[in-house]
Amino acid sequence: HDATAIGELLSIESLGLCEPGASGEMAERGETTLGGRLPVNPSGGLESKGHPIGATGLGQIFELVEQLRG
Repeated sequence: HDATAIGELLSIESLGLCEPGASGEMAERGETTLGGRLPVNPSGGLESKGHPIGATGLGQIFELVEQLRG
């Protein structure tokens, strides 16, 4: 669930994809963008969609299906 901007950074660290406290710098360097080393949250997440209460799960499913289909 990515209803806040810091959620992405905390998730990256919690998954062990970087050292604790280093995710902000990763994002600033562009490593988490679509063309970066580790693309994260390519759609912009729920915040970019206006965080539609009741439709957040559907939005996440749609994004997953789109990524799996290529």
